[in-house]
Amino acid sequence: MPFFSAQISLAAQGGATEDVNVNSLYIENANTPTNAQVTSWKAAIDTFYNELVNLGALRGRAVAGHVEKFYAEDGSVPNYPFEERSLTLSSTPGAISLPTEVNLCVSYANDTANSVPRARRRGRIYLGGWLVGANDLGRPTNTVFTNLTNMFATYVEAVNDITGFRAVVYSRSNLTGYAIQRVFVDNDWDTMRSRGRKSTARNTVLITP
Repeated sequence: MPFFSAQISLAAQGGATEDVNVNSLYIENANTPTNAQVTSWKAAIDTFYNELVNLGALRGRAVAGHVEKFYAEDGSVPNYPFEERSLTLSSTPGAISLPTEVNLCVSYANDTANSVPRARRRGRIYLGGWLVGANDLGRPTNTVFTNLTNMFATYVEAVNDITGFRAVVYSRSNLTGYAIQRVFVDNDWDTMRSRGRKSTARNTVLITP
């Protein structure tokens, strides 16, 4: 059965293209999703990202200017999106609080396709822009990592409720997807250096030999 992806690109408040954050989510469907199916999928994605703002994430992200591109994962090169939508958040994310490279990883997995290597049955997305209050003694608070797990599980269930859709872990190595059966978030931060900001100042001390 064919597989499809939604690539979500979140613009920064400053508008710099190098500061765009990208995550991809995958589904299985018998045919290229119809306009109505894409609209339903988009609604599930939008709900998840708006809840992230309420949880204290996406600080430093813009309100508008975000892009959702939908692709067929058929191995074609070049691969152009079959549909593109815009995303405007329902509330304004605050200013950057924790460093932007501080992220939480949402992992999701398939547990029953045991003949397939585990790495091909596990996916992840990284989410940053967290409020300082989300941190407690060097770890995300229980409220944050627990609610984030539940929010993504709700997203997966919403996608599975769309007629014909099934949320999957997608493996590019064998162009196959596996039904998501488990979602988890650890109480530990991940450092995503690629999502950090460039330095704007430097202090230098010269040493006399």
